Amino acid sequence: QPLGEVDAKRLDGVKQGLEKAFGKPAEILEGKPLPKEAWHAPRSRWRAEKLLVFLQGNTPGKFAVVVGVTAKDIILYVISKIGTAGGTGSVIE
Repeated sequence: QPLGEVDAKRLDGVKQGLEKAFGKPAEILEGKPLPKEAWHAPRSRWRAEKLLVFLQGNTPGKFAVVVGVTAKDIILYVISKIGTAGGTGSVIE
């Protein structure tokens, strides 16, 4: 479930990774805006537990599990793979 603005090409990579990891088909649902009630202004971040409650309340009945993905999730994964010096001289958007 894309939350906020997430690049479709990158979502396809997430889908393929989930299918490979779990050996089950995955489906990309229509994106939804990040829920305002999940924003925690004092720390300038989204509250994970509130995002999970949002996802649980918005899971279509035919799915047992919905995984929420934000652009920040994807970039943090990329950084974990290439390291913080791996992007020197590059722009990742």
